[in-house]
Amino acid sequence: MTIKSILWLTQGKDTLPSVRYRVIPIAKEIIKYGIDVDVSRYPKTIFDRIRFFSKKIYAKKKFDICIIQKRILSVAEIYALKILSRKVVFDFDDAIWTDQDEASAPGSGKKWGNFKKNVTHADIVIAGNSYLAEAAHGAASVAVLPTPLDTIAYIPCTSDIRIRKFTVGWMGTSSYLSGLQNIAEQIQAVTGNPIQIVSNAPPTGTLSKFSIYDAWAPEKELFQLQNFTVGLMPLSDTPYTRGKCGFKILQYMSCGVVPIASSVGFNKEIISHGVDGFLVESEHEWGEYVSILLNDQKLLKQMAQKARQTVVSRFDISGITQKLLKILAQN
Repeated sequence: MTIKSILWLTQGKDTLPSVRYRVIPIAKEIIKYGIDVDVSRYPKTIFDRIRFFSKKIYAKKKFDICIIQKRILSVAEIYALKILSRKVVFDFDDAIWTDQDEASAPGSGKKWGNFKKNVTHADIVIAGNSYLAEAAHGAASVAVLPTPLDTIAYIPCTSDIRIRKFTVGWMGTSSYLSGLQNIAEQIQAVTGNPIQIVSNAPPTGTLSKFSIYDAWAPEKELFQLQNFTVGLMPLSDTPYTRGKCGFKILQYMSCGVVPIASSVGFNKEIISHGVDGFLVESEHEWGEYVSILLNDQKLLKQMAQKARQTVVSRFDISGITQKLLKILAQN
């Protein structure tokens, strides 16, 4: 199938991480192939949706592909999109049939039925990792496509200041700060320094005693990442967290930051333990792996280089975009 036009319907604003990293950059890459890409936020209210469909149908323009990004729609809405496009694609990079509080395994939970309706009525389903792809079993066609990273934009620091300074850091939304509580104390005991936290809100309670806070901002993000020597990603093992696609790890690695992450879900498919990062099985290992890197600069540099190579070879936006176009073009 030759693709000339794509309608990409996002779940929220351009600042939303899944839109900012999984849609906008790929759309810009696709345009380079001479393909027309219309990226639009899916209307929230029923009235806005009626206006949206009426306007698109009135324009009498039929898109080759319509990608629904991570938004659960009614069957009627999906069929309306099939009027607007030759092929409807459902893309998701989270366990959207559940949430952190419910944490239902595939096949259960309040949202499961609606999720299955979406994947079974789509022509193609694209999942961010293999765990999510398994949940989409029964769809006409399922493909795995990791969230890509622009490795030309995310680059290592040009100096060795991180080696000399040795900063253990964490970047993420404040809802995950609780997972750092015991880890931060353990790491400060090893390094003698607090960990660097970059988030949308500062840590509270005991965690604030073992950390230094810096507010996340898009214009500062690259510098904040480059300032880390080691990047942490603790993750509990639940049906919800197994759906996570490890994008934080990719950001660390692309910037030459050695990741230490929980051995959970897609983390295990990104990191080669002891080669380009460490996978934590037991709580005490956070401090142990930090200690290894702190006391072996040669190993630290080797792993930082390997981490960068992993992302460039497997997750760079150019290669992921080409893979996406092949998936979309399938009959």
